[in-house]
Amino acid sequence: MLKHIEDPDIKPVVQFAYDLSSSHLEQLLTIFGQDNYVKPNGFTERDVNMNAQWLYTDIFCLSYVNQMAKVGMLIYSGFISMSDREDIRYYFTQALNESTKLFNQSSEIALSKGVNVRHPYIEVPKETNYVQSKKYMSGLNPLN
Repeated sequence: MLKHIEDPDIKPVVQFAYDLSSSHLEQLLTIFGQDNYVKPNGFTERDVNMNAQWLYTDIFCLSYVNQMAKVGMLIYSGFISMSDREDIRYYFTQALNESTKLFNQSSEIALSKGVNVRHPYIEVPKETNYVQSKKYMSGLNPLN
């Protein structure tokens, strides 16, 4: 993404997401090394063709980063509650804070560009209404 993004507002948030990912990889490799875990196989230069034709728009990249930040906030909060080790809880707490920052940054850019996806608007009732008859059930009864 960083190779192709041209929008000067979007590129910094994608760079921030990339930097977070790189930092997380380094931290996890340190934890794995301390616990004598085998280093997992990950993406290498063989897995990505940096010269491939670009398929996405800058707005798509912004939306993707925003969605991944949402996923990060959900996942990391769950991982915190499932971790017994203090250092692991600390790692996931940091990752949650960073994901929240990434979400806020990407959301603000989307808002400023008018491309944020809002939930459907439901008008707030101005008064309390009560059902006066049971006619609303007539469409649900197949025996009527």
